[in-house]
Amino acid sequence: MRDERHIAITVFADRLRRGPRRVLNIVNRLLMLPFFVIFAIGAFDNHAHELEVELPTVTWMTIGTMYLVVFLSGLVMIFYLLMNLYREIAGRSLDGGPGGAE
Repeated sequence: MRDERHIAITVFADRLRRGPRRVLNIVNRLLMLPFFVIFAIGAFDNHAHELEVELPTVTWMTIGTMYLVVFLSGLVMIFYLLMNLYREIAGRSLDGGPGGAE
């Protein structure tokens, strides 16, 4: 908290060496992928069903438009998740270059 960073619980991951930590990161990202895909598909379905429903406070915008933004954000999350997964598998860790920080 003194560095004004986001709160992260990394006690277990910080105690691992580089190899097991890399495997843990890959497994975590593979577990997150189906949730992001379901999130994006659900947002797209809601967009299609709610396209004609207007917001009561903003008449020029529909609820379907809001769900479209949620769908696009889901695609961006999937893209970054896959990009980070590729970097982790290829050995180009995000925490310090080719080998990662110890």
